[in-house]
Amino acid sequence: MYNKSIYDQMTRAEKEVANVLKKLGIFWFYEQPVFVWDENKRPRVWAPDF
Repeated sequence: MYNKSIYDQMTRAEKEVANVLKKLGIFWFYEQPVFVWDENKRPRVWAPDF
C-alpha cells in the first residue's frame, strides 16, 4: 500500500523551498488556509504555499 506524501502535490520549486526550510529546522505547513480581509474589507480564505 502506498502512503501519499505532501511532497507528491508540490512543484519542483516548492520542494526546493521545503527542503531549505527543513535543513534550517523551520517548521512549516503546506497550503494551510488562512482567513483574511481583502482591500475592500471582504472576508476571504487564502491558502499560501507555506
